[in-house]
Amino acid sequence: MLRHLIFLSLLTIIAFNLEAQEKYVLNVNYSDTLKRELQIDLQTPKINESSIHYFLPSSSSSDYVTSGFENNIFEVQILDTENKPVEFKYHSPNIIKITEAEKLHRIKYKVRTRPKTNRRKTFFKPGGIVIEDEIQLLNFNALVGYLDGHAFYPYEIKLDGFNNKAIQSSLKFEQDSLSDQVSTNAPNYSTLFESPVLFGSTDTTSLSYLGCKFNIAFVSKNKRYSAITMRQWLAPVIKSVGDFLGSFPVSEYQFIIYLDNFKPKNKIEYEQFGGLHHTTSSLYILPSIDSKTKLKELLQRLSMHELLHLLSPLVLYGEDLAPPGIFSSKNSKHLWLYEGVTEYFALLLLNRNQLIKREDFFDEFSKKIFFTEQFPKVSLTDMSENLEDNNYNFQFKNFYNKAALLAFILDIELRDATKGEKGLEDIIKSMAKNMDPQKGFDEDGFFDWFSQTAKIDFSDFFKNYIVNGKSIQYGYHFTKVAYDFYGSVNVPVYEFGGYGLGFNEKDNFYYLKNVQANNPFKFKSNDVILAIDNVEVKRNDYRYIIRKIMYPEKHEKVKIKVKRSDQTLELEATPFKRYKELQYQFVEQKKPANQALINRFQLFKSDY
Repeated sequence: MLRHLIFLSLLTIIAFNLEAQEKYVLNVNYSDTLKRELQIDLQTPKINESSIHYFLPSSSSSDYVTSGFENNIFEVQILDTENKPVEFKYHSPNIIKITEAEKLHRIKYKVRTRPKTNRRKTFFKPGGIVIEDEIQLLNFNALVGYLDGHAFYPYEIKLDGFNNKAIQSSLKFEQDSLSDQVSTNAPNYSTLFESPVLFGSTDTTSLSYLGCKFNIAFVSKNKRYSAITMRQWLAPVIKSVGDFLGSFPVSEYQFIIYLDNFKPKNKIEYEQFGGLHHTTSSLYILPSIDSKTKLKELLQRLSMHELLHLLSPLVLYGEDLAPPGIFSSKNSKHLWLYEGVTEYFALLLLNRNQLIKREDFFDEFSKKIFFTEQFPKVSLTDMSENLEDNNYNFQFKNFYNKAALLAFILDIELRDATKGEKGLEDIIKSMAKNMDPQKGFDEDGFFDWFSQTAKIDFSDFFKNYIVNGKSIQYGYHFTKVAYDFYGSVNVPVYEFGGYGLGFNEKDNFYYLKNVQANNPFKFKSNDVILAIDNVEVKRNDYRYIIRKIMYPEKHEKVKIKVKRSDQTLELEATPFKRYKELQYQFVEQKKPANQALINRFQLFKSDY
């Protein structure tokens, strides 16, 4: 996921032209640990305007649209050089209008570190603040804003009261020898916005690939894993992206991973967790997950997507894409590219590098089709340009669903038109290589540029699917990679009856819960699973257990050893067979055309 990214050389040029003495001085104090409040004191540059707007800090909500943080900012004071009040009023919940701005000297307020919201949403943790006893995680976008028209002045930052035994950030901090204050500098607000900071005792490691050093900082509240484990999980992702790109556009990259001990109970609680990409770093806040395998897959799934943002929009971006964190009255119309193509490439690389199975790849796209078909058919370019409009922002996740689906189909059409010789990755990488990095591509000319690069006219494809939002002809496209597509299909499924699976964190064992009386094994609640088909069950065998006794794949007898109170029991049963209707299914063709097989091989880089 991203928040208005742009190639930073442009920002450097803008910042270079400003006078050095004109700067912000930001002081953040965390002295009131009981109330968990941060005191913000922002000294501003000299203002010549009669009035000016201050954009308040903001966080991110569960719909991934920048949302007001206004409920968490209080006791706002606008002061002159003599600490006398300067008149101001709220222009909107997120913007303060300061009158007599020429008197402005500093802006002071407090920020709650435990966000409150009056909406049925939770704030997206990677875009906010996390304050715990041992660690503190800061995103500057949730602490400080900027004055309209003055976002590219330098920031001098001083932080007091934090656990500064270890600091992880793409910013370079200095320690005051006489106090616990740490300080750093940022050339502009965008750099500050792009630089989360983690304070406290962290487990760290690093690895290098293709000339880029990847630093990994890891914090786990339950102490189950280590930074070495994270490195093992991230290494194949880094290699996959590096091999795909050929090289990395940055020389150093920071992963910050925070594993919470909170277990979400519903969709809304789950949506506060995830990953967030910045220019030279990415931040992941993940929930507590019992299965090591599932946690590994989640991190690899998220990090593959975030790391691929190094291609777009870091290098390939439109001229209307605002700098990071900066409000713009004009939005890029190509969010379908930045998120949809990135999401598709992420899933494709996960499969190519054997991090997910082919069936998992297609399951993901079955879900994306289901999601796409639930919403009105709208233009992706219109939605991108008008994302703040309530008529569009409720569909934001379609950039991860419909746009990714269309990227997949565009790849298929490219490979079919070129007899398998070229794919979407070839065109996108060529465009990135040949783009002016300081200007961004022409927003209105992107589709023509794509066709020129591919040497194939895709104007009808873009017009019908991306611009006009017409219905997608799934079967027509997927047959070109040797798959038939069905809106619904009846398939045999096998099951043993009703029960759930639990894991005892303290004593390290799986057990049965919520057991219904009609299960053929005659399980009882709290039966401890010892072995299945003579294979001893261990902590990392979650998927094996699921495959054998929760969702069996075959109509065959299963033997299971359980511990019930002080007894060890040998139980066995054969699953029931029934038929289930599945929607939006891909079925491999039995007699595909030879060109379709070539297309499929070139797309996945394997026979199967």
